[in-house]
Amino acid sequence: MIYQTGYAYRGNYGAHAIKISVGNLQIWYSYQTPIAFSAPDYERVARRNDWGPTTGKHFTAIGISRKERIGETFEALLQEATLKNFLETAKHIPSERLQGRKAA
Repeated sequence: MIYQTGYAYRGNYGAHAIKISVGNLQIWYSYQTPIAFSAPDYERVARRNDWGPTTGKHFTAIGISRKERIGETFEALLQEATLKNFLETAKHIPSERLQGRKAA
């Protein structure tokens, strides 16, 4: 199931701050850019702020300090966590749903 929520943030900045949860994976977005995620095998992982003060306020809203942010490896870690979450979620789908329904 997919859930979408805004951050618990006051003011205009919350309109562009979104958290999406899919299974055990949570991804925080600033506008359309993923800026952080968490998953069972990963504590909260956050990318470096390459944009500006509004994205910085979004990091603050989710409680991420400057020293917690990483650079180039963020995208690879997010892809890895997304794939692991997908594979874990797929284990719980009945096989007949994966193969399609048989005609009656």
